[in-house]
Amino acid sequence: MSFDWLEYLSLATKLAASDDEASQRSAISRAYYSLYITARRRLELSGVQIKGDQHRAVWDAYRSRSNPGQSPDECGRIAMRANTLKWRRVRADYEDDYPGISSEVQDQLQQASRLLEQLRQIPQERIPTPQEVEGARLHR
Repeated sequence: MSFDWLEYLSLATKLAASDDEASQRSAISRAYYSLYITARRRLELSGVQIKGDQHRAVWDAYRSRSNPGQSPDECGRIAMRANTLKWRRVRADYEDDYPGISSEVQDQLQQASRLLEQLRQIPQERIPTPQEVEGARLHR
């Protein structure tokens, strides 16, 4: 049976309730990973193979549905907002100092939850295909 990556968001919520910084850092990280891996799995179901820098490749794939000069579609908007969550995750995992973490941890949980719901509402046929991802790479 495969792991339910949404459980990471539940764990993040429990960790965020703690006052210690290690728990808050872990909550930020787990919230991001619940979104990232769910998004990656949706791409894999569409046949997209993720190569290289996997985090960047996933969010670039979601942005591939948007045409340059136009407003991003729902996949592109998720990718744009996911970058903030990724940036916070990197800070939480690698930086010694993280001022304001206690205020950001709650926003991280809310944003991850909101983006997961938006991702869930996108029909699988609207998830980027290998052809769209490759086409976007060629036009950069």
